[in-house]
Amino acid sequence: MAGSSDLVAQPLGTLQAAVQAVLDDDGFRVPTTQAAKARLTAELVLKLDPRRLSEFGRDLISTLQPCFVYTKKARREAMWRTYHQLRTDKAFTDKWVQFLTAVVRSNACPTFYQYVTDCVFQAMIKQVFKISAEEKTHDQEVECDYGEIADEEANVIRYVSGYICHSLKKDLQSDQCGNLD
Repeated sequence: MAGSSDLVAQPLGTLQAAVQAVLDDDGFRVPTTQAAKARLTAELVLKLDPRRLSEFGRDLISTLQPCFVYTKKARREAMWRTYHQLRTDKAFTDKWVQFLTAVVRSNACPTFYQYVTDCVFQAMIKQVFKISAEEKTHDQEVECDYGEIADEEANVIRYVSGYICHSLKKDLQSDQCGNLD
């Protein structure tokens, strides 16, 4: 895969950054069993022998590489489809379970390994599609100029909006939740 040679050469740093993201994400600070287990797993993984972690990181990146055979914009949907099929594949999840059970001596936490896999995949996307840190991310507002909408398009939007409101009102009235008039 063109553009991912840096990640393959540096699997340790890529995987460590992904695991560290678990500890840095506020979503894993919520008081739930899954979040606590994911944080504990992250702490234990970061204490592993770097060679073992690097070996697994290299294997993970190699496993994700086939997702990037689609480089044209029109085929990115296929990339995402391939990625989601891979991350739910039994062989893939078993690989994580075996790794975590063997080295961390803990039951594999799907929340942990799915999050880490996603972080590694996002790093690969940035490499393959040459997205720099300065470019806008999905969290930032992006300006789009779609131009003016035609009268026909505006009428369609009004019709659909009215239909949705009418349908909601009808459902609420049938549930005897009160009158919206």
